[in-house]
Amino acid sequence: MKDQGATRLALEIETKPGLRRGVENWEASIKRWSKGEHDIQINTILALLKNWDRKFARALLGARLYQRYCDLSLVDCQKHVLDYEIPFNLDVIQSAIGKLMQLPDLRRSCELTDAQQSAVNEIARLTDPRREKMHGDAATAETLFESLESSLRGQPRLAGLGFYRGHYFAQMGELESALKAFDNAADWFQFRSAVQLKRCLHYVLNISQMLGKQRIYGKWKGFCEGLGLRLDIPDANLAVARDFPNLFPEADPVFKSHPVENYVLDLSKWENRLVDLRNPNRTIKGYGPTPSPQLAIFAHLGQLDKVKQLLAAGADPNILDQSGGSALLNALQGGHDTCFWALMPMTRRELINSRTKGGKSLLFEAIANGRADILQALLDQGADVEMKGPKQQTALFEVVGHFADPNAFVQAAMQNGMAGADIPAALRKTSSPFVDEEVKAQSTSQYTPEELAILPEIAKQFVRGDSSAIREIIRLLLDAGADVNAPIGEGKLTPFLYAAEVGNPWLLKSLIDHGAEIRSRDARGGTALSRLHFFGHSRLVSEFLSWLPPSDRIWLRETAMFD
Repeated sequence: MKDQGATRLALEIETKPGLRRGVENWEASIKRWSKGEHDIQINTILALLKNWDRKFARALLGARLYQRYCDLSLVDCQKHVLDYEIPFNLDVIQSAIGKLMQLPDLRRSCELTDAQQSAVNEIARLTDPRREKMHGDAATAETLFESLESSLRGQPRLAGLGFYRGHYFAQMGELESALKAFDNAADWFQFRSAVQLKRCLHYVLNISQMLGKQRIYGKWKGFCEGLGLRLDIPDANLAVARDFPNLFPEADPVFKSHPVENYVLDLSKWENRLVDLRNPNRTIKGYGPTPSPQLAIFAHLGQLDKVKQLLAAGADPNILDQSGGSALLNALQGGHDTCFWALMPMTRRELINSRTKGGKSLLFEAIANGRADILQALLDQGADVEMKGPKQQTALFEVVGHFADPNAFVQAAMQNGMAGADIPAALRKTSSPFVDEEVKAQSTSQYTPEELAILPEIAKQFVRGDSSAIREIIRLLLDAGADVNAPIGEGKLTPFLYAAEVGNPWLLKSLIDHGAEIRSRDARGGTALSRLHFFGHSRLVSEFLSWLPPSDRIWLRETAMFD
């Protein structure tokens, strides 16, 4: 505000896609926010995070949190002046908290009687999701809840009890009530306990995503993103089922069948299934998490005869499944050439660039399978080389990553964990919606022999190593005009800078020959030269520099000296 003023900020925001609401509206909102006269809506913060300035959006989130904090009855914001703050020192902070805990009002709002504490402990035991439940446990827990709610009636801290209420409702099969309880508890713990808040948000995020409660999910998603907490919920149904494996015997069933069954198929049953020629566009449940047209199922299974029968009977290959996948995409994902080439001429051109709800596309599947011939066919049909993948990466950026060593990838996965979004939901170590917790669990968990056996196969989905097929894919994309300098995400990493991280000389030289910006830098100021050193490829530095004009060599060396 001080640097630019409300009008200039409003003009800049209005130019961004997804933020066009009128300059006057933005200017009025900014002025109200700066005076604390208007509550900042979380949806607005999310839109600004996604489409404009993350620092500005996080500042708004901080202001929103401060407003909520000042609303607490025990907070006297009139004292919030210069020199009121305490040093950022653990001993000083603990001493200040100790003094605060001696205040009568605070003690009355926090302390429980022995009887109340005993009831809370028993409720925690009875509603523990890991504990096998017995008949009568639910009734005992309900009686204890009623006793506590009666003795604490009218006190705001009852909301904190909502964490256990949420456990109780979820294990009674009442997920709507559980979500409400966890949401209220999260609000309560927001300024009281970061640990308890995150525990509540674990359930709020999983359940709201499962139930499609986008308002609640969006509110807390924005909160987490503002604090730098990355989220990933690949399968909310499976996450909730893993969160609550032991329901009360009296509970209503939450699922008709356990969600993990969506990841287990009896292939012989599906391979022997007859085609329904009377209804060639029939949609069938059970093959994957969502219903799919039978044409797509048989294409994925590679059963060319059945695919041809359905096409002859009038099946439309352009009908998408509920995830947005086409029959052609299913054939490619199944790895069946004959079905792919049979469907290719009958697939509309506009579907070539379509993406599923999970961000999957024909272009990226061809890359994942290392199929230069299929990539060429897709490009001939108008495939967009700048199409974004599931992580908003370009196709060229994706292929650069395939030059990494698959064995090194497996070792890194075993030592450091893989990002949650990089492995199938059924193979995740936790049900946590927080990426950091999943990565930590993978890096510290002992892998079973079965998991160790499949890690190399999983690695092949992400990295294939240097090969003639992957080199040909690079050539095709570059010849089609792929941008070697397109920055990806907050890190501002380009395919060229990423190639320096991978450390493959042929790849680096190819990108330089196709216009790589030698003096480009990532968000942290890293150059191609500094990234070569940082990622252990110093042996390539002399060769790399020999490809460059003298002015660029001098710039890279001087930049490294002064950074």
